[in-house]
Amino acid sequence: MDEATSPYPTPRVPIELIVKASAQDARDGLDDLRHWLRGAEEVIVCDPYFLHFKPTGMFPDIESYSDALVRLFPKTAIRVDLYTNSYQRTVRPAVLRALKEGRSVRHYMSSDLHDRFVIKDRSEGKSIGTSFGGFGRKFFAMTDLSPVDVASVMSELKKLCPEPVRPGRRR
Repeated sequence: MDEATSPYPTPRVPIELIVKASAQDARDGLDDLRHWLRGAEEVIVCDPYFLHFKPTGMFPDIESYSDALVRLFPKTAIRVDLYTNSYQRTVRPAVLRALKEGRSVRHYMSSDLHDRFVIKDRSEGKSIGTSFGGFGRKFFAMTDLSPVDVASVMSELKKLCPEPVRPGRRR
């Protein structure tokens, strides 16, 4: 099928980065993401398992996992929205406490979330082939999203998760 007969309104986006299933490659992938987020004022993360933890060689404990997640966000990111499908009671406070330093952080939940996205300043986005906890355990790709896809993802997230989770309430 050529571009003229394609059902897709914009050209397909090539894979930007392949991350192998090793701790060093995962660190490189996180560095790439951190570099891409540099200067962002607003970051949206959709990862159903962002606030879940399972020990790995890269993240042996909740503190190392939480520290790695918080380091992703630049100091310029004053607003962070997290979309998950649930959370572990020990992980959520560890991540949110550190993330909230100097930021407005909102947490949204829906059991209808599956794929992982990171959106920067509501204008650029990436699709990530594994949850952040899967970095270093699984082979995956990160791809850039077109502006049309960024708008579509944000619209769907708003429909699926209209209100943030209130402290002390679990859906």
